[in-house]
Amino acid sequence: MTESGSSPIPPGRSGAPRFIDRLLERYETRHHSVTNRAIQFIAIPLLLWSGFALARTFPEPSAMAAVPGLDWAVLAGIVVSLGYAALSWQIGAAMAVISLLLIAIAGFYAGNDTLPLWQPALIFLILGFLLWLVGRRIEGRPRLLGEMAFDLVIGPAWFISKILKVARIGY
Repeated sequence: MTESGSSPIPPGRSGAPRFIDRLLERYETRHHSVTNRAIQFIAIPLLLWSGFALARTFPEPSAMAAVPGLDWAVLAGIVVSLGYAALSWQIGAAMAVISLLLIAIAGFYAGNDTLPLWQPALIFLILGFLLWLVGRRIEGRPRLLGEMAFDLVIGPAWFISKILKVARIGY
């Protein structure tokens, strides 16, 4: 309690860090190198775009085709955005915007008749994955499957949290 009788912690807050803060802190503790962080800023968008682009190439079931504008990439964007929104609505909203942008870019490339979308998507997936592995090597971290999965899931949230911080928007 302060002298005015009010609690220094806002109502509804226990003072403990939020789950998203703990996840992002865990990600940051394993990404010390400035070089690796710069690599992650290139690799994460490459991996995201290639994932959405590849998802656009998957065949759609008839139920999905019945909904205009819905495909696997849009569905993936919705699921990922809602998942991040459960942790932080700001990160979820930013992920929705980023997803729409990346899906739109994939849609632009999908309209190219000379090169099927899956080819550049696969190239960028391999490039992003190689950069990601180089970053892991710079950190000298072992290739533990659980850590790799964690990094792939939380990496985009970390990327978005950094963009929101530069834009002076909290998460």
